[in-house]
Order: sequence, then structure tokens, then C-alpha cells
Amino acid sequence: MKISLVNLIFFLILSFSCSQDPYTAKLGYGTINSFSKKMHQKQHWSPIAIGGIYGDETIKRMDIEFNCFEKADLSLARKMIIQGIEGFLSEINNNKKITPYLSQTPYTYENIFFGIVFDEADAKFISPPYIAHAFLIKDEICYSIFNPETKQLENIHRETYEEALQIVTNENPELLQVH
Repeated sequence: MKISLVNLIFFLILSFSCSQDPYTAKLGYGTINSFSKKMHQKQHWSPIAIGGIYGDETIKRMDIEFNCFEKADLSLARKMIIQGIEGFLSEINNNKKITPYLSQTPYTYENIFFGIVFDEADAKFISPPYIAHAFLIKDEICYSIFNPETKQLENIHRETYEEALQIVTNENPELLQVH
């Protein structure tokens, strides 16, 4: 599967531009902001896209995508995205201000969009063989590399969130401990 950069940007704009209730959006964006500051301090990740679906008195989905300047193979990208997702869910579920407004409690991976874009310092996707983009949508994590010839992202691996979580937990259980 090939995803052009234009299609990716279009998807992000479409995904993150839903109509919003001002109060629930404020709560959601506050939580996202708090989490993104923590991830910037701990991992040096920078948020590049945020959003969600903030309805009348209900937060249906929360979205965040980060930029990262590390080179990651599939195994490392999996660890990073699982650690990020688990941290994001912990931030959401432990925030007493927001929990009354969540569409379900506890919030699960099915209620979020989470992604990591792996870039070079010059704002270009990391070159193969490294992962250029990893993201969770619904119950699936997709990993892509950047093809410099076609200038497109190419999906190289897909797995369910549960499969990825199990692999990471088996390899390194202390990785998911929340600090």
C-alpha cells in the first residue's frame, strides 16, 4: 500500500478538523498538551498534529501525532508507539477533570489516533531501511517506510494493537511502567 505525502496531509487535516464542542475540546486539548509536554521532556518528541472528536458533553476520540528524529527499525518503532499509546491512555484515564466527559471509561486504544513520524533533521522522512511512519488507527498499527524514488510512504507491516502490545510486553515488560 502506498500513501503519498499529500494524501497523508489531507487525511490529517480531515481527521483533525471535525466540529467541536468548546468545553470538551478545551478539556481534550489540555490533556493532549499536558501529555505532549511530558513526551517532549522524556523522549524529545514534538507534536505535529492534534485533534479529536469533541461532541456535546462527550469526548469521542482524541488524536495526536508526534515528530521524532530517531532511526527506528520495526522492533524499536513498535516499542516506541506502544509506549506512547500506553502513556497517552494513562494520561487520559488518570485525569479526573476529563473522565466524566469520555465516551467510555476507561478510554482504550480504540478511542484514539496515535502516530509517530520519523524525520531527518531537514524535515524529510527517514530513509529505508528505517521506519518513516507508524500509526494506530482503530485496532491496527501500520508501519511504513519512505520510498525515495516514488516519494511515497509504503506500508511494510500491519498488526493489531493487541499483537504489538503482547510482543512488547514479552520482550520488555518494564518498558510499559508509567513513571
